[in-house]
Amino acid sequence: MRFSRALNVVDAHAEGESGKVVVCGVGPVPGENPFDKMRYFEGHYDQLRKLLEPTEYPVMSGSNTMCVATVLLETGALPMTEPVTHLTLESPAGLKLVNQPSFVFVDASPGEPADPRHHERRVRRAAPPRAGRGRRRDDPSRNATVDSPGRIDRSPCGTGTSARLAVLHAYGLLEQGQLFRHESLIGSRFDARIESTTTLTALRQMP
Repeated sequence: MRFSRALNVVDAHAEGESGKVVVCGVGPVPGENPFDKMRYFEGHYDQLRKLLEPTEYPVMSGSNTMCVATVLLETGALPMTEPVTHLTLESPAGLKLVNQPSFVFVDASPGEPADPRHHERRVRRAAPPRAGRGRRRDDPSRNATVDSPGRIDRSPCGTGTSARLAVLHAYGLLEQGQLFRHESLIGSRFDARIESTTTLTALRQMP
């Protein structure tokens, strides 16, 4: 029997969420940057993505970043330095040292003031998230993140964790630097903190 293609794949996981990392079998993908490469792969090799991963093409994934870093180090593809190995990965969203900025979006109706402070007050007037009320600082917050095309992430989800941090911070329920433990439906956890805040187009965000 002759195989038309062979792939070497390491199946890792980040707190329960599987991440299949291809280490051999796919040649150089054309493109000037990872975003261009992702678009080319989507248009020419999408059958491989469907074979390995039902999720579509996110420009950033926290759990997948963890899986790629783990596979690169544990297989010896990159040297590991104890006690801490410094590693920079570039995703379609850009260089990954911290997650991409997250923010709370309020859909403004026509005629509403453009002042961002007005929309911040709207966020605070809304029903507060249960995750922040009546919990001690070290209590984990359970969550379920639905990924495209409609499945639940088995890990707490890096992107979902960032979104939860942004919401709690907007409500004044989580301070910068404060530890936040995010728990998945299977009981696995991510520990996260807001490292800093920034401003983009007059919206307060956090990386």
